[in-house]
Amino acid sequence: DVMSQIDRDCGPTELYIIFARVTDRGLTALKHFPRLKSLVIRSGGISEIGLSHLRHLKNLRRLFVQGEEIGDDCLIHVSKLTALRDLTLRTLMIRGDSTTLLSDLKNLKKLFIGAVIDTTDSEMAEYYRRLSITVADLPYLRDLTIRFSGHGIELSNLPSLTSLDLANNNLTDDRLRGLDDLPSLVSLSIKGSSDLGDGSLEAIANLRNLEELDCSLTACSDRGAPNLRVLSKLRYIALAGTKMTNASLESLGGLAELRYIDFPQSLQDEDLAHLSGLAKLSNLRLGSISDEGVAYLAQLNNVRELDFSRSRISDRALAMIANNSKLTGLNLSGTAVSDSGMIHVSRLSGLKSINLSDTAVTDRGLASLSNLTGLQSVNLQNCSHLHNRGLSCLRLMQGLKWLNLSNTAVGDQGLSHIRGLKSLQTLRLSITMVSDEGLENLTELTGLTVLDLENTDISGEGLRFLTGLGQLRELHLGYTKLGDESAEAIAGLTELRHLDLAHTAISADSLPYLSRLDNLEVLNLSGTGITYLDLVHLEGMRNITRIYISHSDLINEEIDLVTRVLPGCEINSVV
Repeated sequence: DVMSQIDRDCGPTELYIIFARVTDRGLTALKHFPRLKSLVIRSGGISEIGLSHLRHLKNLRRLFVQGEEIGDDCLIHVSKLTALRDLTLRTLMIRGDSTTLLSDLKNLKKLFIGAVIDTTDSEMAEYYRRLSITVADLPYLRDLTIRFSGHGIELSNLPSLTSLDLANNNLTDDRLRGLDDLPSLVSLSIKGSSDLGDGSLEAIANLRNLEELDCSLTACSDRGAPNLRVLSKLRYIALAGTKMTNASLESLGGLAELRYIDFPQSLQDEDLAHLSGLAKLSNLRLGSISDEGVAYLAQLNNVRELDFSRSRISDRALAMIANNSKLTGLNLSGTAVSDSGMIHVSRLSGLKSINLSDTAVTDRGLASLSNLTGLQSVNLQNCSHLHNRGLSCLRLMQGLKWLNLSNTAVGDQGLSHIRGLKSLQTLRLSITMVSDEGLENLTELTGLTVLDLENTDISGEGLRFLTGLGQLRELHLGYTKLGDESAEAIAGLTELRHLDLAHTAISADSLPYLSRLDNLEVLNLSGTGITYLDLVHLEGMRNITRIYISHSDLINEEIDLVTRVLPGCEINSVV
């Protein structure tokens, strides 16, 4: 026991005993630290007996104790540390009413209790079921967290408490006492306490200073929602995973300070009517809504992101949101918006991200966005009416980091418009008309980390333009004309983590080159001429965790050989 070797007074004001071989016997040395103000103990070898030596630490301001099972009798000694401001106790075994002794710690400002009850003695089950944790008469306590496997918590006379975390407890409404008498409470979480419900909401209605409330994953229902109407200072509320439906939103419509709602369900047109007056709201969880629903959003000019994907909106809806200067993200994927709607989008000066995938927007519509120079992410996948000239509007977007042009008619000429976008990190060009010649436009995009060229007309000749892209982590080259002549160029991209060569003409002759990619984690070789046994040529790849290869019949000797060469690698056969 390392602590038992200390036999004279020491001067430190802080002591950390973490994962050391310390037992109750070693804690006798605490008497030699009379000046301690902060003590942290994390050890499975201590009990309430050893903690009796805490009584010597009269100057202690902060105490953190974590053991495997510490009896609540330790509170007899902890309660004598009247200078404590910050106390954490994990894992406390509750056997009686010793938590009432915490009321002696009048200077305490922060308290965390992680506690359990004994469930092994069936004869004492009823007694243990009645046990509670009591926190009372602490005039300066501001921050309280309790994790308890038992069923009861009693709170009283905590006039300064501003933050209460009761998440993931086994409480029921009738065994959570004193919740309604916390006049200064600003933040409350009962998240994951699945048996708490409408009775607790009734108590919460008395907390008129509450600004943050997390009821997610509880039994709260629409029946209890009207209790929320009086919480006029509420800024944040989480209702996801409860028994509530969006009918509960009617009770929130008058809470003008609300900034964020974790909604119980996706929002439909009729739900948005309840939110139309919440001018400070910054988030929405939209379902399949129409122009009729968007009309209610006209005054919600603090919303940061709008996801209309697959909704039934038209260009008219975009006109209704065009005044939202704080909007940073707009998803219009799969909607019926057209070039006319892009004129309204161009007024969203704060936009950072736009998704126009699967829309009918053309080159003309995209040109309307040329003034949105702050865009960082643009998704144009499956925009079948988009051609090379449409990309000219991207030239001025020097902060663009993410661009998806997959499955469009964009070709080599179109890439000339993005060659100067030095901030670009992700570029997706799969199923486009790009060829070897077009790749020359990528040579100066040295910040690229993800490049997708799958199903394009490139060959090994074009890869010479990629050799300077030293930061590439992910490269997709599947279904291209690549052959073994490409292997040496690929091997020079030493930062690669993910490489896709599926359905190319790569053969086993390329594997010695690929084995140089020391950082590679995922390699797709399915649909090539490479066999399972060929993988022995990848010996020495330290970080490879997964390889995809075409299915073939194997014998045990082949499996054993490859497993020895690539011991930590999962090899998946693709039919």
